[in-house]
Amino acid sequence: MTLSAVVLTRDEEAEIGECLRSLAFCDEIVVVDSGSTDRTVEIAHAAGCRILHHPLVDFAESRNLGLRAARGDWVLFVDADERVSAELQHEIRSRIAGGGAEPPAGFSLLRMEWLCGSWLHHGESLRVPMLRLARRDAGEWHGRVHECWRVSGRVDRLEHPLHHYSHRTLEDFVHRVNRYSTLGAADRYERGVRAHVWHLVAYPAGKFIQDYVVQLGFLDGAMGLAAAGVMSFHSFLIRANLLMLSRNAARDAHAAADDSTRLPAGVVKAENGQGG
Repeated sequence: MTLSAVVLTRDEEAEIGECLRSLAFCDEIVVVDSGSTDRTVEIAHAAGCRILHHPLVDFAESRNLGLRAARGDWVLFVDADERVSAELQHEIRSRIAGGGAEPPAGFSLLRMEWLCGSWLHHGESLRVPMLRLARRDAGEWHGRVHECWRVSGRVDRLEHPLHHYSHRTLEDFVHRVNRYSTLGAADRYERGVRAHVWHLVAYPAGKFIQDYVVQLGFLDGAMGLAAAGVMSFHSFLIRANLLMLSRNAARDAHAAADDSTRLPAGVVKAENGQGG
């Protein structure tokens, strides 16, 4: 069984080298670049990757482009700020070569987060399985922001997590949360989701309690508190952006209605219905 890795990039020169080194166990690496202006493409070329240039419309479209270009029997999707540990490498190779009477269509895995110099072992981290490894012809990616890979067949779970280095500083964490909350709100709005004022309090509070208390984020110390706080803020920003989108749409609709009832220039409305 051959294995392809697909990586989406844009201005990832600080991360892509380590990512590609962790993927050296794969038979090929396909990089889908959406217009990098730094050394990302140069580094990927030097590592022997196949490079596809494609403007970012949505993440699912870019991932499907890489999926169609891959030549392996199996395809592994990894982001530039993620790393495949030696343990996960060995597990992936063992599982895709396992065979069996009813082999799975894919494998999901968990992701361990690195925040400001320490790993997060609780809270939202290591709670949400992600389908990142599947047979090339098992299905396609769907969704614009939080995209998912939909495959036909059984999906098993890998034991070892993917290492995620997206939040090296709190500043970077907040910046990413702000960016994705804007994208997430726009995606929800297009799907008909709406927010109310009370959502700005209830959802962030519920998110903090879930991450910090229910999912034991407090056991990660100061970084667990920081992570729960920022993710609560993320929940607030999504609802605030949704509320603003709804109000802006209502304002534009009201303005359009006023324009449609306004008389053309030079026309005077007659008093008591009588023409003059």
